[in-house]
Amino acid sequence: MLKEKTNAEISLEPMFPHQPQPPGDHDVPTGQRIMLVRNRSVTLHRELNRFLSLLLLFGMPIWLYAEVVQIDNSELRALMQDGVPLIDVRTAPEWKETGIIEGSHLITFFDEYGRYDLPKWTESLHQVVDRDQPFALICAVGSRTNAITHHLSGKMGYKKVYNVKKGILHWIEENKPTVTVGGITKTDR
Repeated sequence: MLKEKTNAEISLEPMFPHQPQPPGDHDVPTGQRIMLVRNRSVTLHRELNRFLSLLLLFGMPIWLYAEVVQIDNSELRALMQDGVPLIDVRTAPEWKETGIIEGSHLITFFDEYGRYDLPKWTESLHQVVDRDQPFALICAVGSRTNAITHHLSGKMGYKKVYNVKKGILHWIEENKPTVTVGGITKTDR
């Protein structure tokens, strides 16, 4: 027979961990540093999936997301040629590791430790686009931007938000070009 847990027996983990301490000042070999960034990214993706699940669970009907459009790389390229801005929400270490898509606007949403400041980020976003103007968001694999685009469209009233569904890693897998943050060609794909 199954025993139901009482409220005292149920512990809820915080949705986002309290701001973890940054790594020490010691030198970390490049391979380990990349693994640390990837591990943080995996943890962040899990937390975002939990966050999005809670949003859906607690009353954000799916019809509110009608203006979020999932796009692939060819659709992104066409939109950018039509002048639709691309916002890269990744962190500076991620930009340095992979490069960026030329013409991207770099506005980090979550920092390396999963922290974010929505009012500050929105203020930076408004320097690039208005609420009524279409724009696209990109991250590493599309998880972070999926949560962000749904929030912008469903809760903040943005009219047309595109999510690059497989992120910049898929862009790179398809041998599309990236540039370094300074604008120098990183790869000639």
